Amino acid sequence: MNSRNLKSIKKTELTLKTFIVWGVILITLVLMIVFGVQACNRRKSIKSYASVEMVSGQQIFNQEEANYMVLVYGFNGEKEFETFDNTVFKYLEYQRNNSKKEGVLKVYGADIDEYSNKVCLTTGDSNINNTTKYAGNSLESDTSAILRINDKQIPVLLIINDGTVTKYQAGESSILDYLQSLEK
Repeated sequence: MNSRNLKSIKKTELTLKTFIVWGVILITLVLMIVFGVQACNRRKSIKSYASVEMVSGQQIFNQEEANYMVLVYGFNGEKEFETFDNTVFKYLEYQRNNSKKEGVLKVYGADIDEYSNKVCLTTGDSNINNTTKYAGNSLESDTSAILRINDKQIPVLLIINDGTVTKYQAGESSILDYLQSLEK
């Protein structure tokens, strides 16, 4: 082997080693940036209902999770319940940060100000526990299974298991107490 070939081989080895070292540095840097951005997003405070997935009508009972909650509330317009909203936001942060933890339920929103959601409102007696259907088809034979909420009870937090309302919290203070108990 002559010295020229030896220099060429060493140069190739040096270039390959340099490429590998810079590649590892670049991949490490990219991973650090990705994890840093994710950590910042997790720490970011929720200050609006924009992060709540909205549902309406029969969707209230048909979500992919077996167990979840639906907050029936007027999400638009002026808010009178600042303390209530802040507590809900705090739970949403808790839910986001502990979504893999058993017992942490996802919260969906049902905007009562939306026309199609007003069908479940009544000025008479409510029917919430054990309901499995959303009002809309007036020809329903089993009216005991249809969700009806007295308009004075809003906001209402529905706890749904396997498509049935198994529990609910009506009114601001009741919902606040319930959400705060879940975070402990």
